[in-house]
Amino acid sequence: GGPGDEFAHAAALSLYRARAADVPRLVDAGETEFAATVASDVFAHFEGARAHEALEEADHDAYEGFEGGLESLTEAAGSGDAAAAEEAVATVDENLLAGISALVGGEAATVLEAAFFRARLGDARELVAVGETDRAAAVGESLFARFEENEANLHESVEEESEDLYHRFEEEHLAGLVEDAAAGDADAAAAHAEGAMDALFEFEAAVGATAEVSAAEAAFFGARGFDAAALAQVGASARAGAVVQSTFAFFEAGAGGYHETLEEADHDLYESFEGALGSVRTAAEEGGDAYGAAKTYGQKAVDSMYAVVATAAADAGLGAAASERMSGVFQTFEEARVHEALEGADHDAYEGFEAALSDYVAALEDGSEVDAAAEAYATATARAQFAVVGEVGKAPEAGSTDESGSADAALSGGPNVVAGVPEDADHVVKMSAVAFEPSELTVSVGDTVAFEHAAGEAHSVTAYEDELPEGAAYWASGGFESQAAAETGWGEGKGAVQSGQSFVHTFETAGEHAYFCVPHEAAGMTGTVVVEE
Repeated sequence: GGPGDEFAHAAALSLYRARAADVPRLVDAGETEFAATVASDVFAHFEGARAHEALEEADHDAYEGFEGGLESLTEAAGSGDAAAAEEAVATVDENLLAGISALVGGEAATVLEAAFFRARLGDARELVAVGETDRAAAVGESLFARFEENEANLHESVEEESEDLYHRFEEEHLAGLVEDAAAGDADAAAAHAEGAMDALFEFEAAVGATAEVSAAEAAFFGARGFDAAALAQVGASARAGAVVQSTFAFFEAGAGGYHETLEEADHDLYESFEGALGSVRTAAEEGGDAYGAAKTYGQKAVDSMYAVVATAAADAGLGAAASERMSGVFQTFEEARVHEALEGADHDAYEGFEAALSDYVAALEDGSEVDAAAEAYATATARAQFAVVGEVGKAPEAGSTDESGSADAALSGGPNVVAGVPEDADHVVKMSAVAFEPSELTVSVGDTVAFEHAAGEAHSVTAYEDELPEGAAYWASGGFESQAAAETGWGEGKGAVQSGQSFVHTFETAGEHAYFCVPHEAAGMTGTVVVEE
């Protein structure tokens, strides 16, 4: 399954890490009041955040340590004590890191660590841009030390993922950032900061699920919005605008699936997210309230974390349910009479059907290549149905159609297949892709049942002849007088119930009437109508 709310909570904490890390630099720049506001706003946001209760429950010590660290950070910033602010940030970060580990841990925490490193590398990039190369070098040195300490298992994970990636990140770019920033070579240091960010993004995309990468990048994007506000606060409005512009361009380029995932998860939020990011740029470049705009944008980023993981969790649930259902189909096929009939009629078609069904179940379980697996399964099912009626040569290939362009154009229903659902029908059974819903229906003698095509390819409604109640007349879509005739007729394109149609039958004999769909019996599409006096 996909990540849940715990990952979104952890991503929100990751954004707090990045926001708190900005405070000491603002204190150094003489922006003590603004620095104190940033620290106190993080506290205020956390008090009303969904991550608040989650952190408190996951690790109470980390929760208390984080809040205590924020109080110390606010006090240090307000008094202009840069050293105390650095100590307070270390406390905040240590406890947030512990909280993230308690909430998600493992590889998920490592993905968030990579995004946090990217945010801090972004800080170094902006420090270089405004001429603070010594501070940029210090940021790089801190990240180098934390990477060597294998914080959140990032060092080991990057090295295991790719030796080349590890080399590019640490040895080429992170080390290069420290060296060139310390030497005052702003252009080279900036290039290394960007190279290190790119390498870590490549790592995120390689090891994280799309929803995880999206939520982690939401934290990174939120941090970049606050970076722009901080730049505007210290008079670097042009650079602030450039930060927003590059962030927007990265989002439009896909951002590891974040763009598409958010747009699909919540289109209104997606549009307001982009609009809020644009507002940060406008405010920064025109002397407006860039920090206020960044807070609005930051909230959109946090909201997007929950939106993308909620959609992933829902998709995973649907995939699991579908996989479970198709696994049941496999078991039904193993026990069905058609199993032996298909194997005897055409062994290749039999093996192809079982393989395609197995692949479809696997695709649903892991959520990959589902459409391709579904198409292969549909083709195998079609070949199986023709094999059973002895006409495998007529089986269609994947995606084949007749001259009219419709795969079902040559099919016909018969006298008891009608358009829509008759108003006088007493009951309706819907035919989905591979199921009758409900699969068992209880009616009274004389009741009329409409079997409505609701989804999938054409279906048949065909009674099992040897399972009809004594004295009951044979019934099937197409008006056939026996099961053999119905199965043969299907091979000739007769007895089909297509989209927008229903098969209608009135039950006159009490007892259990078992029935099936000729083309989808192998997929477990069977049902029973229980007729009571």
